[in-house]
Amino acid sequence: LRPSGCPRCSFFCRVEQEVPLVPERLLPPEVLARTWKNRVVSTLYTLLAWQRLNQWRRTHSQRSKVSYEWLVRLRPDSYFIVPPPPILTFPGHELGASAQPVFVQIGYGRTSEDWFVVGRAGVMDTFFQAAEGLNSSVMHYRLAHTWVDLRTGATHDGLNMWGTEEYMLHWLDMHGTFHTPHKELRVTICRRVRGEKHSGFSQP
Repeated sequence: LRPSGCPRCSFFCRVEQEVPLVPERLLPPEVLARTWKNRVVSTLYTLLAWQRLNQWRRTHSQRSKVSYEWLVRLRPDSYFIVPPPPILTFPGHELGASAQPVFVQIGYGRTSEDWFVVGRAGVMDTFFQAAEGLNSSVMHYRLAHTWVDLRTGATHDGLNMWGTEEYMLHWLDMHGTFHTPHKELRVTICRRVRGEKHSGFSQP
C-alpha cells in the first residue's frame, strides 16, 4: 500500500492509492506536537493499513471457517539474515500459554516493532488493531505526557518524541502485554534507490 501519487516502482507490480490523510483530523494538537512531522503520516498509514488487513483476515476466517494459531507482520522489503528458528522456540508456543508478541532483535539490545512481528493470534489481533488507539483519550495522554524506553519497554513520566515503535509499545502496555526480542530472529530491511546502490539499514 502506497500513499496517493506514489509512482510505480520495480518492487511492486501494482500500487494501491490511499486516501490522503490529515493528521489534525485524527489526533489532538498536543499529541501531534510530540511526534515528527515528516513521519506522522507514514505512521498513521501503517496503523490504519494493519487494521484494515486484520479486518479482512477476520472476515475470511468467519467465511471460510479457518482459524489461525500464529500471525505475522512482515514488511515487503524485509529479508532474513539467517533462517528463522523453529516455532517451538518462541514464548507461548505451548497450547494455552500466555503468549507475548515476539519482535526481531536487530542488535545492540534494540528491537524494531515495525519490521517483523510474530505471535499467537490472540495477542497479534490486539497488535493489528492498534489504530483504535487514535480514538483513545488514554493513548492521547500517554503519547503527549509519557515516553517509552525502546530498550526496556519501561514507561516514564516526561516528554519525548513518539513514532511507530513508541506508539506500539504504549498500545501493548495498555493491553497488558509487551514485546519479547528473540536473539535468533534476525531480520532487516533493504531500501533500494532506482539506478543507485542499496541504501538504508543493510544490504542483501
